[in-house]
Parts: sequence; structure tokens; C-alpha cells
Amino acid sequence: MKRKILLIFLSAINLQAIAQLKMPAMFNDSMVLQQNANAPVWGWAAPGQKVEVSGSWSEKKYRLLVIKPVSG
Repeated sequence: MKRKILLIFLSAINLQAIAQLKMPAMFNDSMVLQQNANAPVWGWAAPGQKVEVSGSWSEKKYRLLVIKPVSG
């Protein structure tokens, strides 16, 4: 029984480590954006991971699903 619990715990930790979002260094707490300008946001996440983007100036949230890039 203890072994099963340990395996479940380790699996959960492993999944947590895989599902991390990585942003470029330029995106930080002191970043300033121009008002009313298009500002592309990018980063890296596991395919199939759901990501939510929001700004401190608005209640609006943008939700997106990470897709696997097409290799050419």
C-alpha cells in the first residue's frame, strides 16, 4: 500500500515538472507596454497545455491551448 502511494506521489510530481510554462527573459514584473498597441506574447509549454494570459490593467483574460509546432 505504501509503495502505491509513493508511486502516485512521484507520478504527480513528475507531471507537475513537465507542465511548466517558460517565458523569455524580457517578460518580467517591471515590463512596460505601449497603450493601444499590439504586443505579441510568446513562450514555451508542453503541447496540449492550457495557458491563460492577463494584464494588470484589465479584468480580461485570454485563454489558449498550446499546439504542437508543425515541423517542415
